[in-house]
Amino acid sequence: MSEYCTEAIVLGRRENGSQNLYADLYTKELGRVEARAISGRKITSRLSPHLDAGTLSFVRLVYKNQFTLVDAICEERFFTRLSEDDNFFEALRLCRELIPHQVPDRELWDFLQLHLRTEARDCTILLNVLGYGGENP
Repeated sequence: MSEYCTEAIVLGRRENGSQNLYADLYTKELGRVEARAISGRKITSRLSPHLDAGTLSFVRLVYKNQFTLVDAICEERFFTRLSEDDNFFEALRLCRELIPHQVPDRELWDFLQLHLRTEARDCTILLNVLGYGGENP
């Protein structure tokens, strides 16, 4: 059993089971991981507000056959500065679908933090950074 404490950008989350949820995280040290939050859907859950898509959180993960999210503290909410026509959640969806699991990339981590903080979010730049574009970033 291993324990990791790291910053993570929450790319999304999905429900699983009656009370559990899975959070899709991009971490500085581990890359993209999917972590189970036990009882994360309960109304009294202390983890749920810190796992909204588009937040930067400090998380504690335990690995034993799968990652389990033990603790989370929200440091910054990127989506509070959004307008209606923003493609912010499209960029998060692209990250969930295109970034491989457990492949850390410091350059991508730095880009995502900068990209999510700025108002000029462009998915084509993100695709270029991920290696799917025809131009260098």
